[in-house]
Amino acid sequence: MPRDRLPSALWVSATLRQLNASGGFAAVVNKGEPESGVLVVRLNLLNGTSHLLSETRDLDGGLAWLPPLGPEPLPDEKADAYVERTMARDPDVWIVEVETRDGKNPFDGKTIG
Repeated sequence: MPRDRLPSALWVSATLRQLNASGGFAAVVNKGEPESGVLVVRLNLLNGTSHLLSETRDLDGGLAWLPPLGPEPLPDEKADAYVERTMARDPDVWIVEVETRDGKNPFDGKTIG
């Protein structure tokens, strides 16, 4: 589901409903600002590591995802620490954790960086 002009709460809810209906699992770890909260996605690879992706925009203004700690999978402890720091710094952020063995992000947009 595309992000443009959708409130954050609706975008997250619709994407998670679609993912869960197709047999996947995701949960909201932190509910952010309903209209315009930024989204951080934690892709839990179910092997003790995770990918982190932070919502951003590309040079053309399109939705994109930036791995804030690099493109390689992180030990879950480092991912936990990043999520905690992010919520402490920005209480309006949405944190969504997705269980995925293949590391696929269910939210639209390309990954940069």
